[in-house]
Amino acid sequence: MPRPKIGVEDRLELRVLLDHLWYAKPGWFIGRQHLASHFVMTPMGELQMHVKAYSPILQHNPGYRRNFVFGLASWDNVCAKASGEWLFKSVRIVKWMGEDVPWVGGARAKTGAPAGPVL
Repeated sequence: MPRPKIGVEDRLELRVLLDHLWYAKPGWFIGRQHLASHFVMTPMGELQMHVKAYSPILQHNPGYRRNFVFGLASWDNVCAKASGEWLFKSVRIVKWMGEDVPWVGGARAKTGAPAGPVL
């Protein structure tokens, strides 16, 4: 099955993209869960809230019959209250990869494993 282009213009193109994701990659999405936790909510007036959270992405691998952490991320969102209900106004997800991994501490501890013999 050819890989569809990224970006869709109509329902048919969207269906082709979803078909490719679901059927060309069996098992990629089984049991995948994006679980937000450790919420930090800061009011931005009466009707808005800045919401940050930690978000591991858990997944099941049917071939190995194992669960694993697929990735780590953090949320940086703004929610707004409309008609008595809190809704997302903006959503920003930061994947923790490479230099985007949050770090507090000296650069010496962040660098890779030391080279040379193990003492």
